Amino acid sequence: MKRLTDEQLAAKLQEGDHEAFGLIIDKYESAIVRYANRLVNDHDIAEDVAQEAFIKTYRDIQSFDTKRKFSSWLYRIAHNEAIDYIRKNKRIVGLDEAIEVASEIDLHKTAQKNLDKSGTKDKLEKAINKISSKYREAVILRFYEEKEYEEIAEILHVPIGTVGTYISRAKKELKEQLSDINIEDYL
Repeated sequence: MKRLTDEQLAAKLQEGDHEAFGLIIDKYESAIVRYANRLVNDHDIAEDVAQEAFIKTYRDIQSFDTKRKFSSWLYRIAHNEAIDYIRKNKRIVGLDEAIEVASEIDLHKTAQKNLDKSGTKDKLEKAINKISSKYREAVILRFYEEKEYEEIAEILHVPIGTVGTYISRAKKELKEQLSDINIEDYL
């Protein structure tokens, strides 16, 4: 069963095969927690958000269209859970906490080497945490979760062109904040 696609696993789950759900959790748990953590900036809360996302996934699996991409559907559920948490708690992250979270985030391997050498990693992470949340979400999905524009559009429920606009505007904001760094080398 491990060789089935995500969409096939979802179809099996729709038929009542609970082993398929275990495989889905095994595959996506760490990625969903990581994504939620980047949105809520608290690992314990991110684990709670991920758990809620998996519960909703299980509960609402019948509404999933197996002709669509399962990971986009799952990330969208996790995204909604994180945003709901943020709205309900109107949590404001302090600079110290943002710095701590930023130090835990892994960037692309090549960019990571350059960032470590130049000492700009913390600057970049602080700047990403300061940009508009909708731009930050697009940047996280594109450059940290390595999602394609089409999948980001599905997750954020925006047109593909809007994804491009968000990323472009995020880069512009980051360039303004980090005038001493060539942001194109890292994103």
